[in-house]
Amino acid sequence: MESAVPLRVFHILSNPFIGGIEQLLSDLIPRFDPARCDMRIVNMRSESMAYDLWNQVGIRYHKLETPGKLLLGSVIGLARLLRREKVDIVEIYGLRANIIGRLAAKTAGVPVVITGVLSTDDWRKWYHVWLDRATNWAVTGWIPNAYACERSLMEREGYTAERIHVIYDGIDVSYWTRNPDPSVRSRFRKNWGYNEDNIVFVTVANLRLDKGVQFLIEAIPAVLQECAQARFLLVGIDLMAGRLQDRCKQLGIEHAVAFAGFRRDIRNIYEAADVAVLPSLREGLPICLIEAMSMELPVVATWVSGTPELVSDGDTGVLVPPGDVKVLTKALITMTSSAEQRGQMGQAARNRVCTMFAIDRMIEELLDYYQRQFRSVRRKDF
Repeated sequence: MESAVPLRVFHILSNPFIGGIEQLLSDLIPRFDPARCDMRIVNMRSESMAYDLWNQVGIRYHKLETPGKLLLGSVIGLARLLRREKVDIVEIYGLRANIIGRLAAKTAGVPVVITGVLSTDDWRKWYHVWLDRATNWAVTGWIPNAYACERSLMEREGYTAERIHVIYDGIDVSYWTRNPDPSVRSRFRKNWGYNEDNIVFVTVANLRLDKGVQFLIEAIPAVLQECAQARFLLVGIDLMAGRLQDRCKQLGIEHAVAFAGFRRDIRNIYEAADVAVLPSLREGLPICLIEAMSMELPVVATWVSGTPELVSDGDTGVLVPPGDVKVLTKALITMTSSAEQRGQMGQAARNRVCTMFAIDRMIEELLDYYQRQFRSVRRKDF
């Protein structure tokens, strides 16, 4: 029998920007029944772009300043917050937040401590791995968002399958859907100077090295030689200090590449696009591609981490090796050759998301996992 008192779950992270997890939580938390699960966020940053987003959707959150590079000064403050709020479960994202969150949660007596795993994290140095291992004794279980992340945990850390439970991220497919009015697409295209003859490739990702956008830039000249009407729209915060823009000028392709910066109207962006591109060197399960596929966009993406679990090669898009400009170029050119093929792949992409990555499914799986973990801990206490 479920308790009449809702579980109190706090999500802990440390990010000044809006990335996949910040967006996911903004969609997820308002949909939980507060009678079953009282959810809040702790962000260990005094300032974050996510705060405006969470204010808009009515999410309760706590700001927690974190002095020092390793954030160790915030353990006591976070422990006091968790104890005062009588938290039942914490789910923590990111290495820095996990180091602090695990220690604080145990200090505060939080019954269930979960690590949310959003990437295979193959970027980690030996000291990152050591810090993670030094605090993993405090973890009740791990929730990766892809089976690739589960394999990484088992192979690198030696965790048993019993301590890991994969839950795919989900989105609201009723929101991420095409507008049937074709004038809407045309209107959004005009915002970028595109017409109906253009084939628009869109990448939604903060611009940093591990997103692999530098390889996309190198592929564009050859794509334009085959399809002069191709256009590329890059949407995200520039964390590379303008180096990509400079490279576009060197290659003479600045007329075909638009840098949109951070945008909140991503659905409108996808409405104006024909193909989604994500040339990442590493991922977990990319939310941006789930959203794009729900908007009936075929995908060109790299065969890394959880992306192949989302994108079915040859069916919903094309998968290419990471960092391979030649193969990426070929895939992009293939996408310009047939509007009919793009349409078929886009419809298959939409069907796949509706079947496997709907947010209602994620909510039920997550709540069931929380309840089982909490009951298991409580049984051990008696």
